Amino acid sequence: MLKKQENLANYRHTNKKTIIIIASLLVLIWISYLNATPEFSVLTGNRCSSCHLNFQGGGMRKEFGWNFGKDFTVLTPSEAGLEGFYNFFDKKKYTLLDRFLAVGTDFRYQTTRSHKYEDAKRKYYPMQASLYINSDPFDWLRLDGQYNFGKLVFPGQQEWAASAYFQPFVDGPILRIGNFQPSIGLRDCDMTMLDRRIPTPDGSQTIIPPDYAEIGAELIYENPKWFSLFAGIFDSKNLWANAFFGRETKIVSILHNPSFTFKFIVYPQWIDDYPPSLIGSSILINGNLIFLNSFLGFSVTDDFIFSFRFSLLNKPYERYSYSIIPSLTYIAYKGILLGIRAEYGKADIITPNKEIIPISTYQMVANAKILLIPYIEFIPEYRFIASEEYKSFRWSLQIHIYY
Repeated sequence: MLKKQENLANYRHTNKKTIIIIASLLVLIWISYLNATPEFSVLTGNRCSSCHLNFQGGGMRKEFGWNFGKDFTVLTPSEAGLEGFYNFFDKKKYTLLDRFLAVGTDFRYQTTRSHKYEDAKRKYYPMQASLYINSDPFDWLRLDGQYNFGKLVFPGQQEWAASAYFQPFVDGPILRIGNFQPSIGLRDCDMTMLDRRIPTPDGSQTIIPPDYAEIGAELIYENPKWFSLFAGIFDSKNLWANAFFGRETKIVSILHNPSFTFKFIVYPQWIDDYPPSLIGSSILINGNLIFLNSFLGFSVTDDFIFSFRFSLLNKPYERYSYSIIPSLTYIAYKGILLGIRAEYGKADIITPNKEIIPISTYQMVANAKILLIPYIEFIPEYRFIASEEYKSFRWSLQIHIYY
């Protein structure tokens, strides 16, 4: 018994040392560079809400995002011989009834093969088929919604989301109420990244699943332009649907126990001769559960973009895990982005008799984003995974059609 208590004491001490080391690293990088951004923000010099109606990015696009998707391609509509077709979907058609109704969509189709089994067969399936709607009936009110017609795969994944944004004062804070995803870390279209998963042997357990949404409210403040702040309170019904790998224990101990979220992003635009950049962090707290995400990135040159992500999940006496994800993106040509990233995730499983079982996962991913013509994106990928159970190399291909 004393030996088990000693192991747990050493375990908690090691966790504290890990957090201090990672936090110190982030501070040092912040002081050294003050320069960070996801790949598309670094190209445009804008934050997520400049292109997307969702302040986290993803989903319905604004006019700027719509035009960027049309212009930042290998072939323009005229070069592809499709100018007349794309002219049909001009801004007036995009917004339909002026400010009262706008529509958008994301459709993803993928082919891949499981890493877990050597003789796994290649699969072809739709990953996403989402329809978005938006309405701005008044200057102080915006309504949005989305529905995913694709198959629900992960615990906590939701078919729909909808919310209302209230902003009574220009440049003032915004109150968002509805069923939507809390502001957590960086939202990415790659749903396999370990910053939202627990590095279990098969890599299947999610912390925040795709299309995750909860009933709740969030306060958003994005003024001045170099700063974004989010603070929210949410139900935990859908987060509670997640259970730890191999156990009945839920990630959230009590159903409907409220989750409190906080997120900030700094865009150091006041620094002369520095390209657009950002650094930020978010935290979700539910009872004794803490889920932390920190992120940064910077332009090494005009063509190379470096980014770094760190995530930490801690539920005392039940689960501790973290992930580290550095990545590099090269803009080879307009509409062609080549990327490589490394992912390391470690989890400590604490069994009911207080034994600690460490597991880890390594990933190396080489991919490309090829925007050949407007609103059609090809994403080929080659991935190596080394887990406790297997090592494997696999290629996959995703076709993304968006509007």
